[in-house]
Amino acid sequence: MGNTRRRRAAGFGVAAALALAYVGFVVVTNADRAPAVVRTTTSVPASSSTARSTTPTTLPGKPPEKPPPRLLKDVSIFPLALPRAEWEQLLQYAQRAGASVVSTAVDWAELEPAGPAPVGEFASLDQFVSAVRARGLRLRFQLIGFPQWARDPAAAGSAAAPWLAPVAPDELALWEAFVSRVAIHYRGQVSWYEVWNEPNISSFWYPLPNPAQYADLLQATWVTVHHADPAAEVMFAGMSTNDVGFLQQTYDAVDEQFPGTAKADHHFFDILGVHPYSGSRAPTVDSTTWVFPDDFGVENQNFVGFEQLHTVMAQHGEGAKDEYLSEFGYTTTGFTGFPPISDALRAEYLRQAWAIVEKVPYVVGFSWYCLYASPFTGAGWAILDGNYPDWRLTATYQALAAVGRTT
Repeated sequence: MGNTRRRRAAGFGVAAALALAYVGFVVVTNADRAPAVVRTTTSVPASSSTARSTTPTTLPGKPPEKPPPRLLKDVSIFPLALPRAEWEQLLQYAQRAGASVVSTAVDWAELEPAGPAPVGEFASLDQFVSAVRARGLRLRFQLIGFPQWARDPAAAGSAAAPWLAPVAPDELALWEAFVSRVAIHYRGQVSWYEVWNEPNISSFWYPLPNPAQYADLLQATWVTVHHADPAAEVMFAGMSTNDVGFLQQTYDAVDEQFPGTAKADHHFFDILGVHPYSGSRAPTVDSTTWVFPDDFGVENQNFVGFEQLHTVMAQHGEGAKDEYLSEFGYTTTGFTGFPPISDALRAEYLRQAWAIVEKVPYVVGFSWYCLYASPFTGAGWAILDGNYPDWRLTATYQALAAVGRTT
């Protein structure tokens, strides 16, 4: 692909970048390639009942407890753009779908638009966090955003780049201070902090993605979060598709830039976020047609390409690390590189994707994109149809509610 991918991503204007503020998509332009080979799965025979015969240990009269689902079901809600009654209702829909994790974006520019630590900085987010935790749900924060006041005055295009990341030393120092404020304030309440969104494409790392720069941001965040809240995990941002080359080059950059601490500090991430978008192809498709060179090495646009990402971690002695599918979905109305599909087919693809990752022990989370339509998301991606307060359940929502249920 050479530089095609960079040029394509950079072609989004500011309005498009804002419209994509909380979701990243890869633009697929290979629809005219040869038909993909479909991946088939082999069923595993059930274990012999005689070999597993045991005496029940539950007390008489007490029903056995249901084991918790192994795979965490995650939905995203962005409360700062909504009235409380609306996000309260969305939390109810999340619970009805069986979610155990609620994710939200924590945007530095939104929380601190005029300077650090204003009065009431976290007041609105506090209400949401309390409501999520009161329901027994866990939280994942995606740390994003870069306010104008914190930017280097010499940064090119800073006034028109909502996804201009902090890269200069003074910018990173201000980022660390912000992350510290967040992690200290929410100590013990947030399970994962995801560092940025899709740093491997220009739409979200302006003007061009840079593994060395992302390594600096990852290191600054990991050290800050673990100092403020040692129990929380730092997540390597989900990349647009399975960008094997970008992950490898980030590993290389971390080793080069932090030789004394890289290995001891696990290359500054505890878990790998994954956005394994596959256009409008089924999750079962696994074809070399969708594996090709990009600016950083190899990009795998098959859903199951996340397996290659795990191979990279294992090659660096970190095969014990987990992956978290922090964003994946399909659209019924279409998007560049994503021909529209029916809601019924989308529901089937959701079931297929869940069935695949449910069998992969190192995949621990599954976040479907997206629960509801918002200014940041097109209605075609939403699995609640309509608008507040009259949302209607789609077949895809019902499929999400059904997968992973224990009996």
